[in-house]
Amino acid sequence: MIGQHSAPMTTSAAPKSAITVTGPRDALDSIPHSLGFKPRNSLVLALLKGSPRRRQVLVVRLDALGGDLKDPEQLDWAAVRAAVTSAQADAALLALYSDGSDQEQVQQEQHQLLARAQTEVDALGLELLDVLVVAAGRFVSLHCDDTNCCPPEGTAYDTDDPGAVGVALAVHRGSSPLADRQALEGELAADAGRAAEVAREIEFAGEHRFDTWSPQAKAEEFEASCGLPITDSSAAHLLLLLDDVTARDTVLAHAVQADAGQASQMRTLLTDLVRLAPGRRRVVPATMLAILHWVDGDGARANICNDIAHDSDEQYRLGELFRRITAAAVAPEQVRRMITDAGVQLAGPAVEVA
Repeated sequence: MIGQHSAPMTTSAAPKSAITVTGPRDALDSIPHSLGFKPRNSLVLALLKGSPRRRQVLVVRLDALGGDLKDPEQLDWAAVRAAVTSAQADAALLALYSDGSDQEQVQQEQHQLLARAQTEVDALGLELLDVLVVAAGRFVSLHCDDTNCCPPEGTAYDTDDPGAVGVALAVHRGSSPLADRQALEGELAADAGRAAEVAREIEFAGEHRFDTWSPQAKAEEFEASCGLPITDSSAAHLLLLLDDVTARDTVLAHAVQADAGQASQMRTLLTDLVRLAPGRRRVVPATMLAILHWVDGDGARANICNDIAHDSDEQYRLGELFRRITAAAVAPEQVRRMITDAGVQLAGPAVEVA
């Protein structure tokens, strides 16, 4: 098990201050903060690297237990392999979360899944630190046979109790995981009534309102709205500014280099636009917001934004490009460098990103 049977690890947050994880309870408490929500009926793979002190570099969640899924081969193991390769991980922790009311039954029912996951970890050359099963108000370590620290019946575990690591993450990082993924999705739910008003404002303003403006002027106008209340009229104004691809990319390049306060304001502004944009127009702010969340290390919100963008317009090229980037689990810092180094040409001159 981690802690007593391997080197301690820290949560991934460079350059933020490290928070040390020294046992299975700490590891479980850190996972919701990595995902942004508390996992349910899922298999979670925490990827780590480094020696002797390991650093968590990525957390991958698979909706393994939903519906009638019985065949582990239906899961996207190729995406897991890509994530491991991109993260350059050398160790892993598996955590199975189940709403089942009996620990032994959950372990029996999910034995095939856990075995398949362990086989994948072995094939990838990762050191498997532990396999934890969270169910029926307890967690059980399947790798530790020391009854002094890992009783066979498991250890009492309240998923609503943040634990020491959860408190540290909340205090030092401002992290506050939501109850589930649906709660995250609710943050970005469309406001149909206001979106209809925004559509009328766009039609009234006209598609060519900013034709005489330079891309730089449009980007500056957009950035000046950060931190200000957003009205239906201003939402229409900002969405029209984003029709300019160069202005859009300039805003992104500035946003990934901004300080924490400015970056937070930009994410808030784009969140408002995702909720207020009518129809296909959601795709632009959703894609931009996906990129900013990914760079910030928030993969859960990035993936939700990716889904919104894809549902809004699956032909939007920047959206599809970024879906491929996240599917390959390209490290946030690498994405940041790519955007910064390329300036307003996110994918370089050989790729059209409009």
